[in-house]
Amino acid sequence: MCSKSFSVLYIEDEPIWSGLVVGVLADLPGVRAAVAAATGAEGLAHARSCRPEVVLLDLRLPDADGLNLADRLAALPHRPRIVLFSARNDAAALHAASRPHLAGMIGKSLQVARLLPRMLEEVTAGRRFYSPDVRAALQELKGKSDAFFKIFSPRELEFAASFGRGLGDEAVAAALGVGVFAARSQRQRIMHKLGLHRSPELIHWAIRTGLVDPVPPPLPRAEASR
Repeated sequence: MCSKSFSVLYIEDEPIWSGLVVGVLADLPGVRAAVAAATGAEGLAHARSCRPEVVLLDLRLPDADGLNLADRLAALPHRPRIVLFSARNDAAALHAASRPHLAGMIGKSLQVARLLPRMLEEVTAGRRFYSPDVRAALQELKGKSDAFFKIFSPRELEFAASFGRGLGDEAVAAALGVGVFAARSQRQRIMHKLGLHRSPELIHWAIRTGLVDPVPPPLPRAEASR
């Protein structure tokens, strides 16, 4: 473990994981402070004010998409080293973990207490870190000729994600600023590349790939209590 002193922010809404990870971090030599934030907004505010060197980031938060939040954290003047920490192992999450502004990814498991010291040593030294399960899944994904990032352009993926949410051609056209005919053509092109024939199949593919998160956001408290 390096001797340099640094702080770690863990953005996670599950109290059990927060308590476990912060407890492990607090006992590690070199960790000046270990803080948990339960929401994306809270985490971003803490990152702005306290400037942690490392951010450990869950991908499913009650108020934010973890990957979008990672982009916002990476845009801060004092850019922290950002490591994803998630149970997600879908293709979209794995591919996102390879983005240049991210420092790696750890799959959620009870091995976290063993992995955190090594992760911190690597990322604070300017290197990247992937837990063994994530590294194996990434290697498998990169070897697939039909991986989504190999057959679709970024613009096509925008359409694929919109169609994957079950939106019709008119709604997708309005959301992405194109004509209805162009949206319909994109749907047909995407389905042809995937060898699909029905829109429900495209929705299932988008969920399975991770372009669409099947976990709905929690209801507001007033609605949840009804």
